[in-house]
Amino acid sequence: MDPEGLAFRDTIERRKSDSRRLVAMSVLLLLVCVLLATKSCWSGSRVADGALVQVRGEVPRPGWYRLEHADVHHALSAAGMSVAGFENAPIADGWTLNVEVNGQIKIMPTADLLVFSLPLVLNLADVESLAALPGIGRKKAQAIVGYRLENGDFSTLDELLNVPGIGPHTLGQISPYLSVKPPVLP
Repeated sequence: MDPEGLAFRDTIERRKSDSRRLVAMSVLLLLVCVLLATKSCWSGSRVADGALVQVRGEVPRPGWYRLEHADVHHALSAAGMSVAGFENAPIADGWTLNVEVNGQIKIMPTADLLVFSLPLVLNLADVESLAALPGIGRKKAQAIVGYRLENGDFSTLDELLNVPGIGPHTLGQISPYLSVKPPVLP
């Protein structure tokens, strides 16, 4: 066979080999995708164990509770408190119920809820939640919490301008994500 014929044959063989490898890789990728999709479906059905909720403040047993029914009454009952006189409302995974001395309940969402455009309560948010805000890192979040501890609760969002490192630009960035007062249940 002439050299041109051998080169042509080698090219054809390489292309066939490359095609086989491409098919094998595609099948392998498809198999991995199917396995991942199946695993996420199985794990998704196991996640339905209920919401993990923190109850703190004036309750007999403060702490974190996994609730089958994610609402205020079930959270209070888990913490050893009577639900008489309290309005029931749904709560989400990761939320905190703070029962105050006067009997009011403050419901505080976590920073993860920023994804859903639900505001953080400035007077209750922790450093991790505040650090999730745009333009606020851990250092500014610590300054906000420190200012709040020294001076008491913020009465308006504009008071954030008194916190070192927070200027008008930063306040404009974070204002849409904050509220001063939490929702209160009677």
